[in-house]
Amino acid sequence: MPGLTAGLNIGLTGLAAAQNSLDVIGHNIANVNTPGYSRQVAQLGTAGSSMFGGLVYGTGVNLQAIQGIRDQLLNLQITVSTAQQSGAQTRYQGLQAISSVFTDDGTSGISSQLNAFFTSLQKVAAQPEDPSLRTNLVGAAQTLISTLQTKYQSLRDAQTTADQQVAALVPTVNTLTSQIAALNKKLAGEVNPDQDNTSIDQRQDLANQLAKIVGIQTYIDSKGQMNINLDGGTAPLVIGSTAYTMTSIQNNTPPATAPFYNSVEVSLNGTAPFTDVTASITNGEMGAQLDLRDNLIAGYEKQMDELAAGVAYNINSLNSTGYSLDGVQHGLDFFQNAAGNTAHLPTGIQVPPDVGAQVPANDYKGMVLALSVNAAIIANPSLFAASSTGAAGDNKNAQAMVALQTSGATVDSTGAGPAASTTGPFSSFVAGLVTKASTDAAQWKITSTNVENITTALTTQRDSVSAVDLDTEAANLITFQRGYQASARFVSVISQLTEQLINNLGA
Repeated sequence: MPGLTAGLNIGLTGLAAAQNSLDVIGHNIANVNTPGYSRQVAQLGTAGSSMFGGLVYGTGVNLQAIQGIRDQLLNLQITVSTAQQSGAQTRYQGLQAISSVFTDDGTSGISSQLNAFFTSLQKVAAQPEDPSLRTNLVGAAQTLISTLQTKYQSLRDAQTTADQQVAALVPTVNTLTSQIAALNKKLAGEVNPDQDNTSIDQRQDLANQLAKIVGIQTYIDSKGQMNINLDGGTAPLVIGSTAYTMTSIQNNTPPATAPFYNSVEVSLNGTAPFTDVTASITNGEMGAQLDLRDNLIAGYEKQMDELAAGVAYNINSLNSTGYSLDGVQHGLDFFQNAAGNTAHLPTGIQVPPDVGAQVPANDYKGMVLALSVNAAIIANPSLFAASSTGAAGDNKNAQAMVALQTSGATVDSTGAGPAASTTGPFSSFVAGLVTKASTDAAQWKITSTNVENITTALTTQRDSVSAVDLDTEAANLITFQRGYQASARFVSVISQLTEQLINNLGA
């Protein structure tokens, strides 16, 4: 019933509530610089009531909950944006790293060496019987091939690096998903999981770290568990307290024209059945490395292969029908792989138009690396077929080869076949390749900047809701300090009254 004892209890609840609120404020201040921390607020509520003499009296105040202030929608948006930003930035960095492949200083670039080759052809056409000019032509062709192969190998090396990065990121993904699943399990075992703000913040921070590696979709279910799927929902990564295993599997039997390459698969406990998710990972660092490996860099390689095929096929078609310096039609291809040629291109290279099980992506694949000058012509440059008739001094065939430099139909970029080429001239094709590489890098730089700005804006918005503001905490500190002092004063008054009552009754 109401009385001094009841008043003392009320005062004590006020002291406890103020002290608990001060503890929450202190916790906020201590974590002002903690990444991913969401500020906490002490939720106070009126304590129960009691009835006496027909009246209902309050019994003080209770700390009902410590609420973390967070906006789940903003957190979801930041996770998505984080994956996009990481992916765009990694693509830009990867493209920047290979920019030197397409740099032309006027002497060592693809365009320069291609021009040097045709210049040598022009000289032979002008003096077809000069053996030194024929030797120089062979040397120019070999230098062109060396330049193409060196730059092509640089692209292959970049692909290898990207592939290795994919494999290296897989263990990190598994570590993060295991930690998220462990936090889910911890929260599931608690009486009030929604009040374990530390675990909830840690889980969100881990999800953002995971998003930097792979694009993910996250959602909180009715039990407060964070479930995570790969972008597009192709495979789960975390369901409740269960973390799925991501595995990188090395391709040990690649086609002759393709190297290496890890595929990425997801399974439960790392055992069959496996879900191949390689093609569906498009965001985050891993998505960027896969895109660099399988699309961006592979696209530049394809264009270089098409260029090499165009040069080889057109020169070979003419050289094989022309006449050498001895006036004989030897039927030799000028460019020939050590294993020989089929229809004027190195044997083993997939040449369109595609039939049967041929895959368009493999058209001309590996052409650059297969290219070489015919060993017979290297040994005897007089076998170069500059003549179209075999007559002494005839240069019509060499002139036809020179004309290829400005021809508008020398490169097959549509898969129609080398005999049905529609793209050219070579200089324009090379310029298009260089421009594409430069444009791709610029595009991803812009995209990276734009997405970074979006992520920053979302983070700023989240911070306006969830971050600790020291000015606000200082004001709250004073408020609860005064509350504590008032409750202490109230308890002191009750104590004095109780003492007076005891003294009076004792007298």
